[in-house]
Amino acid sequence: MQKKSFKNAIVMSGTAVLSTVSTLWLVDAFLYRYEPASMTWFQILGTLLLLFPLAIIPGAFLVRKWSDDHFGIRGAIRWIFFGVLFGCLSILLVTKLLDPLAQLERGAMSFLIKKSVGAISVWGIAYLSHFLVFRFPKRIMSKR
Repeated sequence: MQKKSFKNAIVMSGTAVLSTVSTLWLVDAFLYRYEPASMTWFQILGTLLLLFPLAIIPGAFLVRKWSDDHFGIRGAIRWIFFGVLFGCLSILLVTKLLDPLAQLERGAMSFLIKKSVGAISVWGIAYLSHFLVFRFPKRIMSKR
C-alpha cells in the first residue's frame, strides 16, 4: 500500500485524468467515426503538458487529503474506474443536456445559463462518480 503523500496523490490524480481523457477520446472517436490515431505525437504531448498543471496538480491537492483507500494498487484501479465513469457521464451530459441549451437565444443570459449548468453538472458528475466508485461499495459491504 502506498502511503499518503503529495507525490502519490499526483500519481493517483494523473491516473484519473488520463483514464478520463482516454475515455472521452475513444467515445468521441466512436461516436463521430474518425481515427483517434490521427493525432500527431506533438498534439498528444501538448495535451498532456496542458493537463498536468490544469487538472492533475489541482486533483492531487484534493486526493492527498482523502483516505488510504484512494492510494495503492486498489486505489489506482478505482481511479481508472472513476475516470471511465466520469468520461462516459460527461459525454452523456454534453450530448443530452448541454446540446439543447445550445439552441437558446444568443445573449449574455443564455451564455451565463449554459456555463452555470455546465459547471454545476461537471461537479455533480465528479461527485457521483466518486461516490459510486469509492463510497458505494463500502456501504454495500458494511450492510452484509
